[in-house]
Formats: sequence, structure tokens, C-alpha cells
Amino acid sequence: MAASCSLPAIASILREYVAFNPEQLPQPLYAGTVPNQDLHAIPPADMLIITIPALKAAADRLAAFHTAQDQLQVQVVMAHEIYNEFASGTPDPAAIRDFVKMCYDRAAGGGKRPRYLLLFGDASFDYKNRVPGNTNLVPTWESEASLDLINSYPSDDFFGFLDDADDITDINTRNLLDIAVGRLPVQTLDQAQQMVDKIIRYNTPAGFGPWRNHITFVADDGDNNLHVQDAEAVSAAAAASGPGMVADKIYLDAYPKIASAGGGRYPEVNSAIQRDMNSGNLVWNYTGHGSYSRLAEEVVVDAASIRGWTNVNKLPLMITATCDFAPFDNPAHNSLGEQILLQQRGGAIALMTTTRAVFAYSNRIMNANYLSQVFSPLQNGQMPTLGEAAMLGKNLTYTNYSDVANNRKFQLLGDPALRLAFPRYRVLTDSINGKDVNTVTDTLKALGQYVIKGHIADAQGNPVTGF
Repeated sequence: MAASCSLPAIASILREYVAFNPEQLPQPLYAGTVPNQDLHAIPPADMLIITIPALKAAADRLAAFHTAQDQLQVQVVMAHEIYNEFASGTPDPAAIRDFVKMCYDRAAGGGKRPRYLLLFGDASFDYKNRVPGNTNLVPTWESEASLDLINSYPSDDFFGFLDDADDITDINTRNLLDIAVGRLPVQTLDQAQQMVDKIIRYNTPAGFGPWRNHITFVADDGDNNLHVQDAEAVSAAAAASGPGMVADKIYLDAYPKIASAGGGRYPEVNSAIQRDMNSGNLVWNYTGHGSYSRLAEEVVVDAASIRGWTNVNKLPLMITATCDFAPFDNPAHNSLGEQILLQQRGGAIALMTTTRAVFAYSNRIMNANYLSQVFSPLQNGQMPTLGEAAMLGKNLTYTNYSDVANNRKFQLLGDPALRLAFPRYRVLTDSINGKDVNTVTDTLKALGQYVIKGHIADAQGNPVTGF
């Protein structure tokens, strides 16, 4: 028989009551000791890498690389230590944000402010580890609208909104990123070591070559030429900011389409993309339809095709203005975007990509803003890192465009402190057959003999005499 009880109450106010038996409450269990720690005493750093103990060896290698290569002060911090100190041991993404904000706020008096945040580990929508094979190593922020196809998304922007009044839950608030954020969605130490190998190799002479001046734009077909128009717009933005780049365009409508049992296909496009990837690109930009398993309805890129890429020393930054290409928070799927990034012998050095369904016009705005920033020197004359370009491009979009949720779905999967492999010098032509190229317009004809003279210049146009 159920127990009954009565209690006096004022019925003019709606009240809720909970009845329970204290003897049936779960008892706390001993989990282990917590070693002494003091993240509040962490030294100032240019870069913060947040990871887990299983991936620490690879994170330490990357930190040492940036210290030697870029003279950055790097701190590698364990996620569980952040939880202990900022969330009473609870694995809460807000604890990571609070830790980063502490480091940011301490620099308000003129100290060293962190410039880069690298989340070194995969994430998952399941914070409580209820899903088999869960991948919640370094958590991301998940929007509250978890059942909405458009407004459900993960966003690492949460960790970059560091001003006191910032509120990521309000899409009407124009929060601006205060730190360059990137993520390497690695799950194992082998994956992590291979990713660090790619980053280190990217900066070696083995990767020198004309591919560093090459950028490719790929546009989907259909939709009344919408994607071609978008590709033309973003390629114009890139040309305005990076006039030295050699652009190649692979537009699906320019190739013959054939029917197959699986639907329409563009075999010549598949071949062109494979040749283009293997010859090398500094940036490879796609505009059109896509998903976590392919690009375009006609499958111009999928898991099978990327295995044919042999671009180990010619890794591009891939920009994909398409839906749902790299939902890194779903443990049930290893998305195509993640596969391309983590591919050992090729793939991409980083992706500026999307994590959920997005809108074409908003993609065009973000795509153009990012390209304009990644090719524009900073005030100190240096080219921006991948993370700085993402931060500046996103802030430009947040400031001037109203689709805040779409902007947050674009994420940098890559090292935020890494710079694109821009050529250090330029080759400038001075004369052809003794005629100054600045005063005489001439044509080079087939089978003709010509004497071309020039010089090597730095990024500012000054002659490099000791090359």
C-alpha cells in the first residue's frame, strides 16, 4: 500500500512538492585522491593547449614545435584539472571557458594575453557518456535547441567569447571572439602523433613548390547557378586580397554529366579534383551541397576518393561552404571532414568547415570574409595564422551580418597558431629581350627565343640580394 501524508499549505499559489525516502538516496562513492594542483598560478602564455593525459605526449611535441618555430610561450593543460578547479570535478565545457577567461582577464593590466586556444581532442554531444563508444575527450558547447535541424549545433566559439557581457545563448547579441580557437578532433595517441607530424612537416623544405601559389575553387551544379555565382564572388574576394595567387576553377556544370545506377555523376570532375589535389593547393574551396559523407549529390569527393590523394607534402587548407561536412560531435559518425584532416599520408592541413545544416547566402558571406582575412597581412606585416584569420573573419561576419547561428556553425578544425605556407619571396620579371616590362607590352610567341631577366623580392617588394 502506498504511504500517504498531509501537510498544511496556502492554496492561492501554485506549488510543486517532491516526496522521497532519504534511506533510498544513492550514497557517495570513493573515486580516488585528487593531487594538489594550482591552475590559478599558471604562467602567462601565448597559446593554451587543452587535452587529456592519453594525448599529452603529442600535445607536448606540438607545444615544443611552436616554441621553437614561432617563439610562442605555450601551456599544455589537462581537461580534468580544469574541471577540478573550475567545476568541482564536473566535466563541464563552461569550466574550460572560465579557465581561458581567467587567463584572458589577468592580462588586462598589461600582461601577456593568450592569443591561441587549441582544443586537442575529439568532442561529443553526450556530456554524460551514455552513448557507446563516446568521444567526449575535450567537450564543445552545444546549442540548447537540441532537436531543431537548423538551430542545433556545436560551437567552439563559446570558448572565445571572453568579455564579461558575452552570452552565446542569445543569438541577437553580437559577441566577438577575443582569442583564436581551433580544434584537432583526434581520438587516439596515434592519431594525435600523426597530426602533429603533418603540422611539423608542413613547415619543412620538403613542401616547397609552385603549389604554394595555387588556389582552387570548386562549385556545385544546379540551383540556377547559385553555387557558381557564390564561387565567383569568393574567388573575387581572394583575388583582391591575394593578387599573387594562381586560381583554378572546377565548376561541375562545365563538365559532362552521366547517368549511373546511383544517380548522376561527373567522372571528369572526380579526375580533375584528384589531379588538382595531387599537384597541390595552398587553399581548396568548395561551394555547394554536401553532407558528412560526401560533397555534391554527384559524389565528387567521398571516403573512397580521398584515399587516392598523394599530397603528403602539399596539404591544402580546405574551406567547405556546405552543409554538415564535419560534425565532430557525433560519436556515431567519423565525418568526411574529419577523415580528410586526420588522413596520415595526405588530406588537408586544416579545414574551415561546417558542423550542421547551413544556408547558401550566409555561407557566401562567411566564406568571402574568411578568404579576405587569410590573405591580408596583419598590422605587423605578418600573414595571419589560420586561427587569427578565422577569428577576424568571424568577427567581421558577426559585426556586419545578422545570421549569427550560421556563423557559429563554421569551425576551424586545425592548429590555430599555424600559418599557411605562403611563399616567403616573390619572383619579379624586369625585362624581356632587354625591354622593361613596365613600359613595353609584348607577346611571347610559340617557338620564339626570349631572354627573361628578373629578381627575387620579399613580401614588401624589396630586392633580396643574398638569395
